[in-house]
Formats: sequence, C-alpha cells, structure tokens
Amino acid sequence: MKDKNAKTSMFLDQFIYIIIVTVVFAALLFFVVRAGSNVTIYEQIYSKQIGLSIDKSKPGTNLTFDINELYKISKKNKYEGGIIKIDNVDNKVTVTLVSGKGYSYRLFSDNDVLWELDKTGGKLHLFVI
Repeated sequence: MKDKNAKTSMFLDQFIYIIIVTVVFAALLFFVVRAGSNVTIYEQIYSKQIGLSIDKSKPGTNLTFDINELYKISKKNKYEGGIIKIDNVDNKVTVTLVSGKGYSYRLFSDNDVLWELDKTGGKLHLFVI
C-alpha cells in the first residue's frame, strides 16, 4: 500500500512541477514577444514626450502631436482600444498599443489638460488649462 501512495505522490509532484514550469515559460514568452515588437519602446517614448510637453507648458497653451505611427502599430497588433489617455485626476499620460495596461508617465505639474484624438488626421490636440 505504501508503494502505491509513493507513486501517486511522485506523480502529483511531477505534475505540479510541469504546470509551474509551463506557466513561467508562457509568461517569459509573452514578455519577450512584447519587447521584441518594440511596442513598449513606442509606448514609453510617446507617453514621456506628451507628458514632458504638458509639464513644460503654461496654461493657455495649445499642443498638437502627430500620432499616425501609433495608429499603425496598434492596427498591426489588432488593438482597437484607446491608444492615449490623459488622466487629470491622477496626473498621468497613458499610451497603450496592445491589450494590457500600457505605459504611464506621471506628470509633475498640476495643469489640467483638455484633449482630443483626431483619428482621421492622426493628430492629438491638447489644450493646457
């Protein structure tokens, strides 16, 4: 009877080990594929550029960004969600090009921003309040 329990226990241990290794490998593969497509770099670049521009702007400033490249990347990755989000409550700019949380850049200034995405022209219009 002991031999049967030992074999069951050994099988269960091996099964759990295989499941853990598979989950870790899948997570690593996800991050490698995401990093290999340069999506994270574009998310960081655009969120920081937009954020730093807002931080350096004085109230009453109008800003326009060409974001055609972001639309191309999101379309290539079959992402239909919101590409850019500017949160005036948490003071952050978030750029998301694939499903997930994207990259957020925290603003240093307390300036509020009115923003609009022009999908046809590929522009982001900002008005700093």
